[in-house]
Amino acid sequence: SVWEINDHNHNNQSDSKSENQSFNTWIKHNQDTNIGKFPDCLIGVRGLIGGINNDLLFITNSKNIEVIDLKTMKSLNEIKDKIIPKEEHKFGIYYHCFVPLTMNNEK
Repeated sequence: SVWEINDHNHNNQSDSKSENQSFNTWIKHNQDTNIGKFPDCLIGVRGLIGGINNDLLFITNSKNIEVIDLKTMKSLNEIKDKIIPKEEHKFGIYYHCFVPLTMNNEK
C-alpha cells in the first residue's frame, strides 16, 4: 500500500473484507504505456479511476480525454473524437476538475 491505514483511530476492530483490502497499491504491468508524446504540453493533466467495476482509467488534459481499460492496459477506441465539450477559457479558469458521478453514494 502506498499509504498506511491507521487502525488506532478505529474503535471497531472488525475483520471485514473491506477493512483488510489493499488500497493505493502500485502494480507494475508488462506493457510499455505512454501518455502523450514529447512535444505535447501535459500541464493540467488529470486522472480518475472509474467505471462500474473501477477498471477504467480516465485521463484528461485540457479538452482531450483518453480512457484506458485497466484489465488490458489498452486505450478504448470507441470514444467519439476523444474531446470533452467545453467552452473557451472564461474568468481566468484554465484547469478542470474531473470527478466520478454518484447517485445515493453508488456509481
